[in-house]
Amino acid sequence: MILMFIDHVHQMFAGAGVPGWVDWFGRPVATIFFFMAVEGFIHTRNQKRYMFQLLVGF
Repeated sequence: MILMFIDHVHQMFAGAGVPGWVDWFGRPVATIFFFMAVEGFIHTRNQKRYMFQLLVGF
């Protein structure tokens, strides 16, 4: 969550002079999230409930 926050701060303040290397911290976060979501889906007992929880969290 912290890395995603850093990525969003960079996107909001890029015009204000935030350096481009700050973006490096937030870019892998989406890949990690998708991997963890698929792993959770595979290993859950109730897949409908899991998808509902992802939808509500989104």
